Amino acid sequence: MANTLLEIGADLSEAFVAAQEDAGVRALKATIVDERITLSGTAVASGGGTVADDFDNLASDLDVHQANFILFKLGGEGEAQTGWTLISWVPDLCKVRDKMLYSSSRDNLKRSLGHGYFSNE
Repeated sequence: MANTLLEIGADLSEAFVAAQEDAGVRALKATIVDERITLSGTAVASGGGTVADDFDNLASDLDVHQANFILFKLGGEGEAQTGWTLISWVPDLCKVRDKMLYSSSRDNLKRSLGHGYFSNE
């Protein structure tokens, strides 16, 4: 499959770097806008909840017509930091062009932010 080299927005890069040190951030949501991957939201870790609870809560923020990347941080406050998981949310109801862009730009996103941070996809 071909890879698309989209620009990573400064807002996403800065939020990703800041989230490395902030145990309160559980996930970053990114969207492709005008051939650029930009930050479109942040999810905080639930106080007292588990990683599994936080993962389950992500579903309420996703749209069945809009593709997104979710950068989900594993571990948190009081837990061992084990890296990030990249989730490509590409629902059947989104546009064909979006399906192609999201599937072909995953590697570029991981490479731009640092492959070593991602333990899963």
